[in-house]
Amino acid sequence: MIKKMFDTIWYWITSTAHSVWDKIVVLFFSILGYLSPVESITHLVLLFFLIDVIYGWRADKKLHHGKPNPKTGEIMKVRFRPGIVWEKTMPRVLFSVVALILSFMLDEVTRQKWIETHLLIGWAISALLFLSILKNAYIVTNWNALPFVGDVIKDKVEKKTGIKMEEE
Repeated sequence: MIKKMFDTIWYWITSTAHSVWDKIVVLFFSILGYLSPVESITHLVLLFFLIDVIYGWRADKKLHHGKPNPKTGEIMKVRFRPGIVWEKTMPRVLFSVVALILSFMLDEVTRQKWIETHLLIGWAISALLFLSILKNAYIVTNWNALPFVGDVIKDKVEKKTGIKMEEE
């Protein structure tokens, strides 16, 4: 009698756990399916962030490694630390992805197709990251064409959006 009652309770617990797990999996994949139109622009932004971090590290290494500090005279090491990436870059990455997702949801709710806000925001973030990549690539390679390309892109962004892009 007790074994049968224990088996019934155990069956109820396991079937409930399986049912809850099934609902969580369905919810997760439903969210992924809903957000799939934002996938390509999100991947592009994430790729640009990764390339920007790599070129930033290389530029910092070229600018500061083994040179004397003008204030103290000590030999400088590379200032790039993983902590900087977690303090500065990761919040920017998170904000960018959240902004893309929220703007996509806004586009879906308002059902306007005149201008897709999530693509505009993705384009703006990508353009800023691309300019940063070009700036760091110029420091690394000293290739004279890169500032010209950066200025052309900057002028085009300013002309199209009306937003004045200033140096940091």
